[in-house]
Amino acid sequence: MPHKDPEVRRAWKRKNRLENLDAHRAYQRHWVATHKENKHAAHIRYFYGITYERYQELLALQEGVCAICKKPDHLGKRLAVDHDHKCCEGRRSCGRCVRALLCSRCNKNVSYVERHPVREYLQISRGYECQKK
Repeated sequence: MPHKDPEVRRAWKRKNRLENLDAHRAYQRHWVATHKENKHAAHIRYFYGITYERYQELLALQEGVCAICKKPDHLGKRLAVDHDHKCCEGRRSCGRCVRALLCSRCNKNVSYVERHPVREYLQISRGYECQKK
């Protein structure tokens, strides 16, 4: 770094990055490719309160498939961590309420059913059937 002043240092970094744009982009692509697992590990630790090793254990217990439909994710994504939203409000979890790993389709369905109880859903659908006739 050429200077201790933060403003001057930022300007130097910006200028250096623009002068070496191809090398900078190649470095970014390389970094993302080599740190993909670390990024996922940090994500599940922050949002779900479990370690990457625990995620791998759950994945092995479920043999790499969704706990509900017993299939891999239809979009080719990693399985989502399902947790009890009654235990922990919001997106973050304490880690104790983690239930299983689900594919994106089952995860959305579970989320819908939790927000709209089945009894309520059936009443709505019965009303729809009556209106249809």
